[in-house]
Amino acid sequence: MNLRLEKTDDFSNKKWEVRKLDIKVLGPGCSRCQQLEKDVVNVLADMNVTANVQKVKDIQSIMSYKIMSTPALVINEKVKVFGKVPKKDEIKKYIQEEL
Repeated sequence: MNLRLEKTDDFSNKKWEVRKLDIKVLGPGCSRCQQLEKDVVNVLADMNVTANVQKVKDIQSIMSYKIMSTPALVINEKVKVFGKVPKKDEIKKYIQEEL
């Protein structure tokens, strides 16, 4: 389990909230799916963010997200984009929305 600590109060109270970031790349393993997974890992490294990144190839699992085409990016069970490989700045924005 990968956890990220986020400060939610002033430092003197030392109150911290633990947030988990789960990222799934949905797709059968095509080159675009592989590129999305690679870009997600690189963006996470650039942001110094820890996350649980999972590649989902099972067609039944992919269909459960009700997407029309792959690849797809799912963060904390929310479909952020599908049918294209988003630019790295878009991936970063999607990750920041969930932090």
